[in-house]
Amino acid sequence: MGRSKKKPLPEEGAAFVFPLGDGRNGVCRVLRQAHGNDMRWLGGPHVLVAVSTWIGDTVPDPADPALRPILHVTHHSWKGHPDVFWDNEPPPREFKPLGVISPTADERKMKCDSSAGWEGCPFHLLAQWRWDHDREAMLAEEAREHEEEMRELDKRNEAIEKERRSMTLEKLGKYRFFANWKEMPSKEAIKASREAMKKAVQALVALGPKASKAKRKQVLKACIEEFNELDRTMDHFIETFERDDICSEFDLLVHACGLGEYDNLADEWRDW
Repeated sequence: MGRSKKKPLPEEGAAFVFPLGDGRNGVCRVLRQAHGNDMRWLGGPHVLVAVSTWIGDTVPDPADPALRPILHVTHHSWKGHPDVFWDNEPPPREFKPLGVISPTADERKMKCDSSAGWEGCPFHLLAQWRWDHDREAMLAEEAREHEEEMRELDKRNEAIEKERRSMTLEKLGKYRFFANWKEMPSKEAIKASREAMKKAVQALVALGPKASKAKRKQVLKACIEEFNELDRTMDHFIETFERDDICSEFDLLVHACGLGEYDNLADEWRDW
C-alpha cells in the first residue's frame, strides 16, 4: 500500500470555523502563502493564519464583516500583538471550511516572525473573551487549578523523596537506570551511562557499609567524572533532558550509600 499524500495547504483567503470547546465557534483565515523572503526564512511552504475576533453560536456567513477584525491578544501578560502565525500543516479535521474572505492589501503585507499550530487558535480567542467578559471567574478558576497542580506536585515530590529515603544499594543493584531513555540519546550513550551507574553501585557495595564518607565520595566523584568523559567522547550528548535525568538517578545513588545530607553533589564535579 502506497503512502498517502499530504493534504495541500489552504489557499490565500480560505476561512475556517472551529469549535471553542464551550459550545461556541471561532473563525480563522489565511492571509497569504509564504513566498520570497518568507519562504527562505521558514524553510518551506507555510501559510500565514489570522484569528478573527468573532465568536458565535452558529456557523457564520463568510461575507459577514464582523469576521474581518483580527484578534489582538491582551489577556494576562500579553501586550496586544495580533494573533497571526505561520504554519506548514493543513488545518485539522475539526476546522471546517467556511468559504473565502479575501485579505486586504495591508493584511497580505503583515509581518510575522512566529510559527504555531492551528490547534492554538481556540486558546487565545476564548482566553481573550473571558479576560474581557468573565475575568474574575477566569482568574478564580486558574487559581484553583494552580493550587491543585501544586498539591499534585507536592505529592509527587513526597513520593520521590520517600523513594530516595528507602533506596538501598541492594535495590539499586536490580534497578534499571535511565528506563525512560528510548530513542535519545544514542544506544551507545544509553549503554555506557547505565554501565557507569552500575559500576558505581558495585564499587560502593564492595566498600562495605562501614566505609568512610571520604571513600564513598571518591566513588561518587569517579562516577560523575566518567560521565564527563562520556560526554566528551560521545559528541556531547548530555543536554538539558539528559542532565536532569543523570542528576536525578545519581541522587538515588547518593542516598543509597548514606550521603543523603549532600544536596546537588553532582554539581561539584560535572562539566555538563
